[in-house]
Amino acid sequence: MKTIKLAPGERLVTNQLNRKGVLPQNIVDAARDIVANVRANGDAAVRDYCRRFDGVELQSFRLPQEQIDTALEGLDPAFVAALEKAARQIREFHQREVEQSWFTTRPDGTMLGVKVTPLAAAGIYVPGGRAQYPSTVLMNAIPAKVAGVKRVVMVTPPQKDINETSGGKKFKTSLFELRGRSSEPRNEKSSEYVVLLGRAYKFASAEDVDASESYVIGNILRRILEGYSTFNYGIGMSRLSRDPDLQERLGDQRPFLEDAMYRLALNDASHMKKRVKAFNPTNAFERYSDEEKKRCAQCVMVILDKLDPVHLRKHLGSCGISRREIEDYLKEWSGRFAPAAE
Repeated sequence: MKTIKLAPGERLVTNQLNRKGVLPQNIVDAARDIVANVRANGDAAVRDYCRRFDGVELQSFRLPQEQIDTALEGLDPAFVAALEKAARQIREFHQREVEQSWFTTRPDGTMLGVKVTPLAAAGIYVPGGRAQYPSTVLMNAIPAKVAGVKRVVMVTPPQKDINETSGGKKFKTSLFELRGRSSEPRNEKSSEYVVLLGRAYKFASAEDVDASESYVIGNILRRILEGYSTFNYGIGMSRLSRDPDLQERLGDQRPFLEDAMYRLALNDASHMKKRVKAFNPTNAFERYSDEEKKRCAQCVMVILDKLDPVHLRKHLGSCGISRREIEDYLKEWSGRFAPAAE
């Protein structure tokens, strides 16, 4: 916050209110150059950026219809069911928000009213890279369709195919996850959510804190809670502790668990060091000590256990963690977040 002290009789002037934005100037300039280039050169400029930034040569910007039609093939039926449930709940929620046109006629014949007309088209953006959330599609596209938008266009950054097809033959590549300066094979059957859940549990239960994981743990925990709340209840993370049914499940530990969710809600994707230095968010998760981060990770495990113990044990079990170990740690952690006896 900028503080301006005025001398007796001094008046505030516009120049005193000027301040630099939160984004470094070089980033702003680069973004402006990109926009100007696309405006001037159109699709050619976009294709050039796809080659430079994404490593992809695009012939067409539109995804082939056959690829859209077969998108659900090969997906885990449980995952598809979760998407359908989330879509249904999101649709039901936003249907209650739809505004209706209304008209009335006054005694003198004057007609008054409001006519609500949906947009003819809407564009939605779905991030690529590491932040690939199906919930982004659902929470943008469904409200638009509920509102009556006829045409919804979704754009997302292109990516190199992991399984490429050529001449009827498939060339399968291995997936790896980066860990510090080394790479480890990734279990292709595990969803990103399960992988993150396993990393959070490992961080919560480790005796010695991994410095590289400490830097990203706030983002990991937030993504876990966001993914869980979206796919299971069709609501945002911040509403988990406000839902009456979920409040009852949290029991007398609710204040402790709400505090953890509040901290995570203030986390500003602190896994990017340059971004942290540039934004310098006052409430960034990075300002907490390793011990506080570890305690928060333990708290998230307790939250998930309170809301759905079967869910937590199933996914941690798929990470190769024994049920006995999970039970022992959850009992220990749960005791740390219990109210003091009077």
